Amino acid sequence: MALTDNAGVDAVFETVGFEKTYETSLKCLGREGRLIIIGYQPENNLPRIHPIQLILKEASILTSRAGTHEELAEVVKLTRKNKIKLMVTDKFELDQVNEALTLLRKGEILGRAIIMP
Repeated sequence: MALTDNAGVDAVFETVGFEKTYETSLKCLGREGRLIIIGYQPENNLPRIHPIQLILKEASILTSRAGTHEELAEVVKLTRKNKIKLMVTDKFELDQVNEALTLLRKGEILGRAIIMP
């Protein structure tokens, strides 16, 4: 919120699907913000969203199973132009790949992790 002077953001793209990331996403939304849930969410970790969290901010939730090839190309293009900031929360060296997979299976990676060569 500090990056937006506590105004919050217009939209959050939720692709992780864990309760903790939903909590963070909702906290980051500004007035009339949109939480956009993309992809299939883990069935064993469904989020609990209380309607008051949306009502107070007049926020909305949108969903999408996936995008088209053209939409993916547009997202890549916007990312390259630094119009979209990627959120990498964890970095692992190649020899740590098993540790990374273990943390991922336990749901302990709250964001995106990358394996560095």
